[in-house]
Amino acid sequence: MEKTKRAILDQLKKLATAQSGKPPGERAFLNTTGIAKSAWWPMLWVNWGDALEEAGFPRNKFTTAIDENVLFEKYIALVRELGHSPVHSELRRKQKMDSLFPTDNVFLFRFGGKEKLIAALSNYCGSTPGHDDVLALCRDYLKKSTPESASFEASPSAAISYGYVYLIKSGRHYKIGYTNSVGRREWELGIKIPVLPKRFM
Repeated sequence: MEKTKRAILDQLKKLATAQSGKPPGERAFLNTTGIAKSAWWPMLWVNWGDALEEAGFPRNKFTTAIDENVLFEKYIALVRELGHSPVHSELRRKQKMDSLFPTDNVFLFRFGGKEKLIAALSNYCGSTPGHDDVLALCRDYLKKSTPESASFEASPSAAISYGYVYLIKSGRHYKIGYTNSVGRREWELGIKIPVLPKRFM
């Protein structure tokens, strides 16, 4: 246990030295070292602030919300790096590679989803010089993501599909699914399952 504590404290000090004396936050420490919270909590320290203090650093202050323009510029830099609007996994990968890059949740939750994020980014790029390339990508993304929902909303007579959610038990096994024909689906499952399933519940 003492060996583990020394190893964690050494890593903390090493990272702080690499960041001009600024110790890493709990998540940045995990992303950089791969040392999970379970390695130190709750046996060594009950919170990350205690670990920082024992390493000789002040407790990290609560972070304030990142300025929206800073978020946009970070996102724009990644868009240019990739050549397209990043998907969720690419945002997470970037954050793991760069501890100063905001988390994927900051981008998506702040704006209420990717489409709203891209729409806000499009407005930002349109009003900020030097972002014509990203503005074009934003408009292209929005153009491709809008037609389906727009055409559905514009067509009140669009066909509505009805069906049933079912639960079937066969021996110790259960199957849940969706079908628009209960009889046909029961017959299909009866062929595949050696124990005749009970009636739909």
